[in-house]
Amino acid sequence: VGIKERNTPLIEEAISLDGKASVTGSAVSVGNPHFVFFVEKIDEPFIREFGTLIEHHPLFPRRINTQMVRVAGPNEIEIRIWERGAGYTQASGSSSCAAASCAVFLGKVKSPVTVRMPGGTLLIEVGEKGDLRMEGPVEEVMTGNFSRDFLERLKNNIG
Repeated sequence: VGIKERNTPLIEEAISLDGKASVTGSAVSVGNPHFVFFVEKIDEPFIREFGTLIEHHPLFPRRINTQMVRVAGPNEIEIRIWERGAGYTQASGSSSCAAASCAVFLGKVKSPVTVRMPGGTLLIEVGEKGDLRMEGPVEEVMTGNFSRDFLERLKNNIG
């Protein structure tokens, strides 16, 4: 994870949110950057209010996704998600992977991890070397068609 002016990982460190609050968490990459912090009780208004401050925190010059995590059992977590560029999000595969891997590596849960989100539940297996396997339902939520003009522009830009 790109962290401004640091050569060391950010693991269980407090960051200040414009003097209004602070959170202690870890920066994790699963192909995209995540800031994972653990709480005793899910506080959805907190993530909705402070998610943007974490996303745009000076430590993360390319912005960052954020997960609020509550350990719900030896193999289970509950998360709330703030996605960079999108805001509060009901569910996310990469957020589930980041939260589960962080929880396992910090010794808070054991793999496989059931990850519960408002938008659904996923099962994440975290390997000893950090490899991840995600399992969950698939549901069609929309269908559509691309215009010929768009497809032509796409073809010209790719090829």
